[in-house]
Amino acid sequence: MDATKPLPKTAPLERTRFHLSEHYQQNYVAVVPQGTDPRSLEDPAFFANVAFMCRPSGKIFVECEDGTWLADMYVRSVGPQFVMAKILQVWDLADYKPIEASETPTIRAGYRVDWSNRHTKWRVVRESDNAIVRDKEESRESAEAWLNEHLKALAR
Repeated sequence: MDATKPLPKTAPLERTRFHLSEHYQQNYVAVVPQGTDPRSLEDPAFFANVAFMCRPSGKIFVECEDGTWLADMYVRSVGPQFVMAKILQVWDLADYKPIEASETPTIRAGYRVDWSNRHTKWRVVRESDNAIVRDKEESRESAEAWLNEHLKALAR
């Protein structure tokens, strides 16, 4: 747009074209699994299971569960089994590591206690097959306490 040219004369915006966002636009939050490529969000089938909840002109805030990226999306259209949404912006947070993630895992009796992500938090993992035995513990101490009780139960 040329800044030196005068703006064309336009009519004032009609009242029927101005709304409170609560009445017009729905906002959604989606937490997607670790390893999801942000580009796959624009596939109409990606949000098929939640299409019944979406409305056109809505916005979707998407967070990868491992905290590596965030995205803002605009819902263009919705059908029974699809959501056409456009990515407005993606934020790459791969360099950001929460303090918990930098802590050294505790390894004892073939099990590992480590930080997973902000949704599944502290977890207990069996080293032999990498199976998650317990997760969603609020602290390292509570995960270790659970592991102690688990080891006692196995010893009986």
